[in-house]
Amino acid sequence: MENYLKDIDLENLAVNELIAYEIEKLYKITDKWGFYRQLYMENIGSILEVSSRDRKKYSQVYYLDWSKHFSPIELKAWNSMRIIGHIPLYPQFPLFNHFIDFANPSLKLGLETDGDKWHSKEKDLSRDNKLKRFGWKIFRVTGSEVNKSYLDITEIEEEGLVGKEKKEAIEHWIMNTCDGLINAIKYWYFLNKDEKISRYSYRLYAEEDSEIIDFKSLAKESLIKHQLAKFDIGKPYK
Repeated sequence: MENYLKDIDLENLAVNELIAYEIEKLYKITDKWGFYRQLYMENIGSILEVSSRDRKKYSQVYYLDWSKHFSPIELKAWNSMRIIGHIPLYPQFPLFNHFIDFANPSLKLGLETDGDKWHSKEKDLSRDNKLKRFGWKIFRVTGSEVNKSYLDITEIEEEGLVGKEKKEAIEHWIMNTCDGLINAIKYWYFLNKDEKISRYSYRLYAEEDSEIIDFKSLAKESLIKHQLAKFDIGKPYK
């Protein structure tokens, strides 16, 4: 099986390089969508196979130099995902006659970055409800949430915040920012129980017996807040 997959990977790599070469020559965005669709048609098998073995791994992260194809807020969300790590959401993923900004086809998860210029709440709700009927969970962040200033957990620790201030800073990060939502998605859908404890156990004070912030509840609230079409987020991955 492994040798077979290696052969498939090499074949896909050659096709991917050809598609990447062709797409970089395009100037019409309408033409680009067709190449995005073809790119994923060529690679969906390996994407699903890798996810079935380890949901935290990408089949391949950089099918294209995505930085050339993103809007400013998409790029910030992508950079956040790459820094956080182990959250395989594939850019510009085709689904029916739509393209999801970032999606995981195995888990049927999508993340949309909603800039005011390109989005209509009514149309987005209709689309998300349609995808919901096929088992998809679409989360949305606004452009302001992508650009909102915040302290992430590393900065909170470096600032020496404790007690109420620390709790409020973490709540703001998880509930009101794109980076926080991405962490909530990672916590809920990609990490096992031990990984959750290792990565997201934040104490209000430095003492080992200090109260641990209920990150599970915050993650759940963030996921529910960032739905347009309301759906059951399911139980956290174990």
